[in-house]
Amino acid sequence: ARGQKCGPLLYKMKVLFLFVSVLIVSQASLLIKDQLSPMKARGNATHYDLSVLFKNGPIQVQTGPYLYVWDARGQKCGSIADVAVCQYDLDHSNHTYDAGDVAAALWFADFNQGLENWQIIYPNNGNAYPAIRVSKISFVVDPNVEVPKVTALGEFPYTEYNFIVTGKCIGQLSRDCMNY
Repeated sequence: ARGQKCGPLLYKMKVLFLFVSVLIVSQASLLIKDQLSPMKARGNATHYDLSVLFKNGPIQVQTGPYLYVWDARGQKCGSIADVAVCQYDLDHSNHTYDAGDVAAALWFADFNQGLENWQIIYPNNGNAYPAIRVSKISFVVDPNVEVPKVTALGEFPYTEYNFIVTGKCIGQLSRDCMNY
């Protein structure tokens, strides 16, 4: 919720996320989405495939009274289909919000060779009346994190949901990640 105070660690994570987001987007190119799979995109010498993250199904992350379910393949969220990120209000069991659509996804990374960090932005195409919502998912390769970790950093600014994925093999195609 807006205006909610957070602890020093969460604050530092939010600041780090914003810094990484600015770095990623300011140094990135729009990638080409795969026509057959919403889990793949590429640049000139870069290839990304999120299959490794979704081999056990959608990813669920809870923060406060909200549960976020991310499925890059698309899912139903309330009455809306093809949703990448669905927000569930746990305090009100029938409230769901389309927080980003698969078809509208924008992938950003270094077009020629950036495999360390990238970002996907999922706007919701305006299906979530009365508010347009967007989910920003940043990816940070960390060779010390064997099992991928998804963290919800919160809603800031209003109706913008920020997540960070860290791990050794989180969708980038590299020699170190061929067996994932």
